[in-house]
Amino acid sequence: MASCIISTVELLGKAFTPVKSDISQNIQKLERIYITDHEKYSEFRPILQDEIERNLTREKNSATNSLLWLKRALQFIACLLDQIVKDEVKEEPSESIVPFCLVAYENALKRYHGWMIQKVFQVLIKVAPRKKDLLRTLANGEECTDSQVVADMEPYVSLLNANINSVHNLLASMNLNFDDRV
Repeated sequence: MASCIISTVELLGKAFTPVKSDISQNIQKLERIYITDHEKYSEFRPILQDEIERNLTREKNSATNSLLWLKRALQFIACLLDQIVKDEVKEEPSESIVPFCLVAYENALKRYHGWMIQKVFQVLIKVAPRKKDLLRTLANGEECTDSQVVADMEPYVSLLNANINSVHNLLASMNLNFDDRV
């Protein structure tokens, strides 16, 4: 799933480079911990439990922090793609993804970002691709309609949301859904 989401974010274009970078870095941090003990750390819970016991959960480079930010970035991507899916059934679908980016940012990331990062986001979305161009890119060279591309997105978004919910529930069960800002 991790490499799949990175590939998807790459397809979204240069405006999403910071999101891709953030996702990649957080996955790498989690993988580094996993490879230290494959058996013990085959799931996130033991990793997080170790950090709770060692009082490391709020450390910047902790697995807890990485998993929280990974979850938030994935929520942003899932919300963005879901907005595109919902827009396709409208009588007059939008030509721009900027409104969808704004909704996704508002729902998933904004409350965790300080003023400066919020301003950077506002600049970045100005170079977001047009919806038609994005859908053409997501078609990956295949000849198909926008509606077909969007229909293919629906199960992807559903699976992504299921994974996000699992991570969210794990973090919540361990009281690790912190609201810290950057």
